[in-house]
Amino acid sequence: MRTNKYSSCQIIVSVISIAILICSFTQPAFYIDRQGSQDAWSNSLFLFFLGWLFLLGGGLIPFLIWLANPIYFLSLALSLKGKKIGIYLSLVSVILAIIFSLLESIITSESGAHSKIVSLELGYKLWLTSFLVLSFGTIICKYFNDDSNSQNL
Repeated sequence: MRTNKYSSCQIIVSVISIAILICSFTQPAFYIDRQGSQDAWSNSLFLFFLGWLFLLGGGLIPFLIWLANPIYFLSLALSLKGKKIGIYLSLVSVILAIIFSLLESIITSESGAHSKIVSLELGYKLWLTSFLVLSFGTIICKYFNDDSNSQNL
């Protein structure tokens, strides 16, 4: 039986995680080294909603990394329902987000041209942080829920 303490904890973790995610949309995700432009940055909100388009340009790896977003929302929903698989899915989204930091370049045009990623910016860092908050917050909520259930027995 699920206690109110767990659901309250999970709701708080989820709200904080979503708030951080929304904040990430207001910041640049990363800067690229593009010829003729010193301020070539990627809009976080644009990447969040249209990152799946990387697949159409031949960018399988960026598309797979973008899948961290729907996996995050699936894990969010499952975690709120108290499903253990929500924890595992949230960890998958964290791993995919971290893999992005290992990329040296990214597709920047429909023709498949690549640009070097010069720096990861606050948008990316907040995006990753929102995933981390959900993952570790859910694990902590689950730990405290299991601990309180074992004391009630």
